[in-house]
Amino acid sequence: MQLTQTLDVIEALLRASGHPDIAEIERFDGARTGMRVKYGTGSSGLLFGDDIRGEVEIGIPDALPPFKQRAPRTAILVRQLLDAARPAEFRSWNLIALPSIGHTKDHISGLRIQCGDGGSFQLRATGMGSQIPEPDEDPALDYRIPADLRAS
Repeated sequence: MQLTQTLDVIEALLRASGHPDIAEIERFDGARTGMRVKYGTGSSGLLFGDDIRGEVEIGIPDALPPFKQRAPRTAILVRQLLDAARPAEFRSWNLIALPSIGHTKDHISGLRIQCGDGGSFQLRATGMGSQIPEPDEDPALDYRIPADLRAS
């Protein structure tokens, strides 16, 4: 599997999720290949292919990071969607921390996707702020992942 095919599956899940706070999903390819998930407030979470050494696998935290931290929240949402849909293209998926770039071992830095064909991709998560203030509370607090979620 290629990175773009991995992103295709994730993009399809994000689109099929019906998450009310997702306003737009854009792909980019250039110095980095990835996607931008733009939220209703104008802020974004980005996931892009990277290869930073020293990643540490971490679990989903008991409590979500603050709403304004779009990077880890986007990675967690993708992990939750993957857990629900269990796409056949992937063998496993885990949240990761990247201590080598200054993130503590409990700071969600992205995901590691193990593909069914043996390939593996690190997707680093970053965030972009908004011109307008983020709300203090998650506007999609009542959102539930559809039980029949699929990538196709």
